[in-house]
Amino acid sequence: MRKQNQWQKIQGLQQLLARETCWYAYSRSAWYRQLWDRWQLHPKDLTDWQVFGRWPQVEIDDWPEGIQLTEEEYWNGLITVTDGRGGRRLVPYTSKDKEQGIEAYQTLFQFAGIGKGDKVVICPPLPGLLDWAVPALERLGALPVLIEARALASTLVGKEPTVLIMGKEQLPYLYGLPLKRLLLVWLEGEEGGLAEAIQEARQISNGEVTALVQPAWLPFPAAITCEKGSIHWLHEHVLAQQSPGNRLLLTSLRLQAWPLVRYVSQLKGIWSTSPCACGRDDTPVLISLATWGKEKKRGGQSNAAAR
Repeated sequence: MRKQNQWQKIQGLQQLLARETCWYAYSRSAWYRQLWDRWQLHPKDLTDWQVFGRWPQVEIDDWPEGIQLTEEEYWNGLITVTDGRGGRRLVPYTSKDKEQGIEAYQTLFQFAGIGKGDKVVICPPLPGLLDWAVPALERLGALPVLIEARALASTLVGKEPTVLIMGKEQLPYLYGLPLKRLLLVWLEGEEGGLAEAIQEARQISNGEVTALVQPAWLPFPAAITCEKGSIHWLHEHVLAQQSPGNRLLLTSLRLQAWPLVRYVSQLKGIWSTSPCACGRDDTPVLISLATWGKEKKRGGQSNAAAR
């Protein structure tokens, strides 16, 4: 009964936040508004959860070509994008968005057991780490330190950090280094599955590995693995639904300047139908996650939804 009540509470919160996101996108984004008008849909129609399943799925290629961004600049908060009508500057995210991102990272780090006094070494560049993750660590009383991956050998020998955060492509720099714990940032578009990436990280680091799942068009990770290997979803910030073939549709529940509504991600996953053995019952759980089809190239220029 407690499990059922918890899920009802989660779903009720997600419905409320999804409705608010749709109202915001409809009022601020001409592109979303025109798309939903063509489908004869309106945020006021979201009176129950089944209705949301009829809303159109959105591919990256569907977004207007007149609005483009350099992805690397976006993650660093330095983006300049245009609306295709004279080069008007658009804001990449609002102060409220940044606060939500920090809260998301804080929730994930608490889940991972990071707390006061923990030394956390971060290997940039990784999405959102400077603007979002570092303030979250500071709020928890942890001690974040930024170190380039190539400098790990000269920095870590004899000075084991409590936690090291890095991406999959930086793993080769760990060979031969002492390490107790690794937070591996697994990006949407990585080849293979999350389980294979974790196994590779364990073989290289010989330490405990926890993975953070980073969707391509969100400024913070959306999920984290537990000690039992399950993938716990950040349900108050990102709604994940399944399309045919287990491909995940993502909706950002709290972002304003960067709303995503049923974005067809490159992630495919299978949801668990039973509680996780770790004992945490307040988050939706995936039992597998991988990249759909061929790896998508990151960086360069991509399209973004009009605001």
